[in-house]
Amino acid sequence: MESVSPTAVAYTIDWVQRTVTPPRPIDPSNMIWYWRYVGTSVAFVGAIFLMLVVGALLLQTSFFKPLVEQPPQFKGAQGRDWWLGAILTAAIPVVGVFFFADITADRLGLWGLWPIRRATAALGWALICGAITVILLLVNHFVLRTDRGATATNYGLAWEGKDSTGARSESHCCWQSASSLPCTCCWR
Repeated sequence: MESVSPTAVAYTIDWVQRTVTPPRPIDPSNMIWYWRYVGTSVAFVGAIFLMLVVGALLLQTSFFKPLVEQPPQFKGAQGRDWWLGAILTAAIPVVGVFFFADITADRLGLWGLWPIRRATAALGWALICGAITVILLLVNHFVLRTDRGATATNYGLAWEGKDSTGARSESHCCWQSASSLPCTCCWR
């Protein structure tokens, strides 16, 4: 990715300093922008923990109290099969980030629908990783049969014997609004 290349950043700094007289010139090879990525990563992890804590606190309020139920019985893979699934689910996005991002940025960017290469790459990477995860789940459920008779309720995709009214539909509406917020903010 061109935005994290020290060479590209050094050339950019050098070019800007040649075209605009800087008050205090800096050496193009003296870079500290790596720390921005470290700080962003720490902030991202902190945001995840914040959402977990706020979610737990919201479940204690009277508005969200109807959502609190016993989780369904675990019928997923166990032992070696569970570890294999966990490793694949965690490794595929990490290993494929540059490969999937470059493929989608090259393919989807040609259509002109999403002219911003970096955003197109991130979108494609997320969609491909999600599709691979769903395919692995379906293969596990229908072909390998390591799930011991799991249903949509066991996977967390449905609520056993409940309709979608009341607090459930309200919380679903809140979740859909919150999850679509980044898309609406970045859409041009």
